[in-house]
Amino acid sequence: MEFTAHASRDKKVRDQLAGVHRSWPNFGVEALNRGREAGLVRHDIDVEFSASVLIAVVEGTIMQSRLAPESFDLDATVEPPSRRLAGWLKP
Repeated sequence: MEFTAHASRDKKVRDQLAGVHRSWPNFGVEALNRGREAGLVRHDIDVEFSASVLIAVVEGTIMQSRLAPESFDLDATVEPPSRRLAGWLKP
């Protein structure tokens, strides 16, 4: 989170962070396409949208765990959405 805050004040850091964020969707799309090829991911899903949702869930979960650690149990929270997302993707 500090890196993101610093990026709002420093163009060089912002550009580096933007590069990381641009690569995330490509990674997600590639992973979902490989899952398709392996028969683990449905063929009727929009992989770009699904990759975006997965990234949002990961980033949102991490942010919640950092902003309110006393009221957010990261270990207990990761399993339910992971199972739900896997169910949406599974053929």
